[in-house]
Amino acid sequence: MARSFRRTVRRFLRHRKGVSAIEFAIGAPLVILLFLMGVDTIRFVIATEKIDDVATTISQVISQNQTGSVTYVDLQFYHDVAMVIFPQILADAKQRNMSWSNDIDIGMASVKFTATTANCGASCVYIPQMVWAGGSSPRSCVVPLLAASDTAQPSPITLPKDAFGPGSITIVDVAYNFRPTIAPFFLQTIPIRRSYYMAPRYVPLIKYQTIAGDNGIAAPCPAFV
Repeated sequence: MARSFRRTVRRFLRHRKGVSAIEFAIGAPLVILLFLMGVDTIRFVIATEKIDDVATTISQVISQNQTGSVTYVDLQFYHDVAMVIFPQILADAKQRNMSWSNDIDIGMASVKFTATTANCGASCVYIPQMVWAGGSSPRSCVVPLLAASDTAQPSPITLPKDAFGPGSITIVDVAYNFRPTIAPFFLQTIPIRRSYYMAPRYVPLIKYQTIAGDNGIAAPCPAFV
């Protein structure tokens, strides 16, 4: 009886039928999971590049202003460029049942620097002052802007310390929350933030001009009304 049982066990151990199916059943879920996470990772990399492109493009077109002022028409056009550069946001907004402009935060602003002491030369200390602020997520006109490390994460109340100096700069802040659609249980929402700071190329300062029909996309700060 014992001998017969041992023979049966040995035959069972030598039996290879169905091994591949068992291996596939064990390994397939892991392979599928890795694939799905890989797809969302690629989507995240593309979204990061596009957000960077949005911030760069808007910053460049504002800095190339040659008249010394922008209006709501200009800023609305610059804002809407985002859906052309980053068309995926249209599908994302549709999936979330919202307007695309509510699915991405875009802030635009102009900042003037004033030296605390006249004729101070290389020892000058500069104070930033908001000229105007606009976009779907504008910076505050009244909250002081603080100097931060050039490698610090973008913040609506800070500027890179190397941006402090004579003249003025334009600021573009873009923020987007990336939401995985294929593997949401394994990848959490990831915020993507980009800020660009550029000095005007052709004029010393770019102001905001309020004209008829202004839609409120921006407003001059109190000191520059």
